[in-house]
Amino acid sequence: MIAIVHTYDISGMNAVPVTVEVETTKGVGIHLVGILQNDVREILLRTVTALQSIGCSIPGKKIIINVAPSDLCKGGSGYDLPIALGLLSAAGQIDATALGSVLVGGELGLDGSLRSTRGGFCAALLAKESGIRSVILPVEDAAECVGLEGVDVYAARHLREVLEILEFGNTARERLIGSIGEREYNALPVENSPVDLADIPGNDGAKRALEIAAAGGHPLILVGVPGSRKLDFARALVGILPPLSMEESVEATKVASVAGRHPVGMVRARPFRFPHYSSSLAAMLGGGGSKVLPGEVTLANKGVLCLDEFTLFPNSFKEALRIPLDDKKVRIVRLRTLTDFPADFFPVLITEPCPCGYYGEGDRCSCSPGLRKQFLSRLNGPILDRVDIHAVTESPHRASLNPGLPESSAVVAGRVAAAREIQRRRFEDMPYGTNHEIPVKDLDRFCRIDVQNRDMIERLISSLGLSARAYSRILKVARTIADLAGADDILAPHLAEACSWRFLDRMAQAE
Repeated sequence: MIAIVHTYDISGMNAVPVTVEVETTKGVGIHLVGILQNDVREILLRTVTALQSIGCSIPGKKIIINVAPSDLCKGGSGYDLPIALGLLSAAGQIDATALGSVLVGGELGLDGSLRSTRGGFCAALLAKESGIRSVILPVEDAAECVGLEGVDVYAARHLREVLEILEFGNTARERLIGSIGEREYNALPVENSPVDLADIPGNDGAKRALEIAAAGGHPLILVGVPGSRKLDFARALVGILPPLSMEESVEATKVASVAGRHPVGMVRARPFRFPHYSSSLAAMLGGGGSKVLPGEVTLANKGVLCLDEFTLFPNSFKEALRIPLDDKKVRIVRLRTLTDFPADFFPVLITEPCPCGYYGEGDRCSCSPGLRKQFLSRLNGPILDRVDIHAVTESPHRASLNPGLPESSAVVAGRVAAAREIQRRRFEDMPYGTNHEIPVKDLDRFCRIDVQNRDMIERLISSLGLSARAYSRILKVARTIADLAGADDILAPHLAEACSWRFLDRMAQAE
């Protein structure tokens, strides 16, 4: 009799079904077949030792273990548990029927303890889609599935606990990870941003830029002298963006699960990633050896990707960043695999205005016009074209002179949510949901302006030497400004303010 155990492997952002088949025949030896990486071939000795440690005997026969499908290159330590259960089932030590409706995965220690692997949440989604009723995972992996409905996820710390779950079924409900509905999910508290806008003095212009960017989903670049709290503005952005929907939370949790970050429960807060400029291209975009892992642009999916000191990032990354900014995904190609990772992040670029950092601060700047122009050229023209809003953060001295009335992130988030609701209704039948995502072919429909304003914008574009892409950015930002004002049509003041957020283009022309 062939024992069959359902398990999974991770391919890109999804779990794919894998079947472990075990059969005993006359002869001696254990044979592991299937396209397997070296780490899978090392499983046998570890698994046999774990079984012996809990008093289970291995059949003294020829054992053939087939890990199917054979056209999938399989790797990782998550095959320990399914192979162990397959051996026990083939030896008649556990009921084979109990394995027919369960999906399992996990690494075994030599003492039988169960250790976490990658992709537990994705495995639960696979079971749900495949009609498998139950999933047994290590505790850390199972904890990712809190909030996921439609499948029973059991958490186990040891091989003995797995055997108890299989044997007693419903009587092992204390090991079941709880699930919640969408209504309860929406009522859960969301982790607050570590920075509140009310804690940042002055900087009314930068706060306005942050609000517009969050309302329309517009990429943002912050320019300011050292100490002007540029990074705090980027962190505060998380607190004014709309909370994750259930669908977005599922996608963000899949990313965290595949990356092996083991969130406790489904992700509720938008991610904030802050990679260093010395990070490798593979670390930023994704890559690795036999198993491709997501990079920073994917770890920031549905959240904020803050690129501080953007001028110091290598040109190879700046050039490669264009594709995820446009397509909201990144494709990693290897000899045998082609992997697509989501990259729907909110980019915030941070830089200083010149090499010394003090341009515009009276006599403090020691840079020549040539040095400043060379410095601005490092921003990468094609990337700058894709950034909708250019904002300046004030120096600490100027901010203290004009503190203004502090407005909390919660108040700003309320206006952002109102503008997003307008866009939700506007784009209800469209494959996009924010003003920033409006394609060029739909600009005349959603960003219509009168002839007089169009002539004014075209003259301004021509005088500044802006690209056609910059022109479309101005129209989209004006549409968001109108939404924040509750206006149905884009008016001249909205266009004027949208043009004011392209000052880096003017600086480049002036230099």
